[in-house]
Amino acid sequence: ASGVTALALGDDGRALFVAGHGQELWRLDAARGVVRCARRARALSLAVSPASDRLAVATGVRVLLLDAASLASRLVLGRRADRLQAVAFSPDAREVVAGGSADGRGVVVVFDAATGRERRRLFVADDVTCVACSPDGRLVAAGDARGAARVWALEDGEEVARLQGPQQV
Repeated sequence: ASGVTALALGDDGRALFVAGHGQELWRLDAARGVVRCARRARALSLAVSPASDRLAVATGVRVLLLDAASLASRLVLGRRADRLQAVAFSPDAREVVAGGSADGRGVVVVFDAATGRERRRLFVADDVTCVACSPDGRLVAAGDARGAARVWALEDGEEVARLQGPQQV
């Protein structure tokens, strides 16, 4: 049996992407039922682009950028030493933001969504477990395994806010 590890809804609300422990990746269409099933690397996090044409899959190692309709691979993002487990698109879909660990530290990596090139790499002390972009696309946020959250300006990588952990809530 395979449990659900990640899911994401397309912007139009018709497509639901579901990933399971058995390394299945499903695309379900609200009107037609299951449309596609592809066996891929495990998925810890999924993100659908704002236009619902691309799906980013954080595998725990790299990020796969797939065509949302066919689930065919477009790009593989990340370095060999990366362990990327969280993913998000910027609101304009120009960047893919991923989080995880690399070289013994937590990392947030910003990729160009068209080319796969790395634009920025931000390090923190602990593994990054989740990432998000602000609605205006100017900020990126990350949460880590010890409960800290940070916010950076996407343009220059400057940290603009930090919450150290639950004791500050």
